[in-house]
Amino acid sequence: MFTVEADPDRSLRAAVAGNFVLAAGLSLVASAGLIGEAWRGWQTLAPAGPGGPATALRLAGLLAGPLTLGALAAALAWAVAPVAERRFLWSAAAACAVAPAILGYGMVGELHDHVLLAVAAAMTLGWALRLVLGGGTAAGVGLGGWVAAGIWLSPEILPFGLLAFGGVVLAWLLAPATPGLRGGIAAAGSALVAVLAVAWLADPPPGGRLAADIGRISVVYLAFGVACCGAGWAIAGLGRTAGTAVAALCLLAWLAAFPAVASGAAAIATTAQVHAVLAHLRAMRPVRGLGYVAACLAGGAAAIGLLGWLAWRRHSVLLAYALLCGLLIVAQGALHQRLATYAAALAVGLLPVTLTMVARLPARRGAPVLALARAGLIGCIVLLPWLHLFGAGPTGNPLIGMLR
Repeated sequence: MFTVEADPDRSLRAAVAGNFVLAAGLSLVASAGLIGEAWRGWQTLAPAGPGGPATALRLAGLLAGPLTLGALAAALAWAVAPVAERRFLWSAAAACAVAPAILGYGMVGELHDHVLLAVAAAMTLGWALRLVLGGGTAAGVGLGGWVAAGIWLSPEILPFGLLAFGGVVLAWLLAPATPGLRGGIAAAGSALVAVLAVAWLADPPPGGRLAADIGRISVVYLAFGVACCGAGWAIAGLGRTAGTAVAALCLLAWLAAFPAVASGAAAIATTAQVHAVLAHLRAMRPVRGLGYVAACLAGGAAAIGLLGWLAWRRHSVLLAYALLCGLLIVAQGALHQRLATYAAALAVGLLPVTLTMVARLPARRGAPVLALARAGLIGCIVLLPWLHLFGAGPTGNPLIGMLR
């Protein structure tokens, strides 16, 4: 289906760095009018005179949004680099910097962890892709390390870790002879538990290291790492049937030991309390109104359409799994506006891949037709989310609304 290019490491590093600079710069330009207001807002938090820690805090508050947006653009370009041509990686930066569901959290003066979490998710899925394509132990270590780092930042990343591990295990079930895949899965489990152990020791929950806190790094997620490590080594050392059975038992044992994980917020608050909190958090409300649907979900819907077409056209089980993952990501974005950042990132990441596919179509279709197809794809990802500006709904500018 896809093959890893003989990597010009230097050109990839240059493309990733270029994406960072381009996306961060576009974010600064897009939010230039907010610089004065944001500076005054951060002054209220650090009212001391010029220079010193106060000025550093203000600058950090001003630039955190554009810098994290640049990091996401770089991460998305890197993630899809094995299946996209270098000349199209720039499109990830351009699309990332104008996607409302991402830009709203990456503007001057905005300080959130939402874009950083999307960076962790992109790196996780990028390493999973490399492992499936034969990246071996190095890819496994990268996968496990980024899942652990993401969980340390917020357990919100756990579902992406599960989806990534599910994908590489499915690839092993479909093609167990893939070079380096079994060893890479074992390495992923080992790296996961090692980094989680460091995080658990360095940053224990307020209730102590043995507190089963599902809202932050705790023994709950350390046990998850142990379960994944055991599952990975079972897959590496046993056949498909026995390895799959032992891996499933490891994860089921973890869920049995910590059933609160499956309950989510219901494990730490009553349903009434959860609804009372969410009622005051606009970013956690469902996406409603054509304006918000366009801004938050149009790109993700386009990405699902592409994955569905590819899965059908190529009769690929792995692409069908990717389609399922995409549906889950977009569905979460529809339920909670803030999580639409992941759906937008999915669309942005697939744009260079799609442009590569169009460029590799038979030349008999004609250069003008291919150029028009590329322009249409870019327009679909970049312009559809902005249809609300043309009266698509009364909800107002999502760049403002999503943050309140």
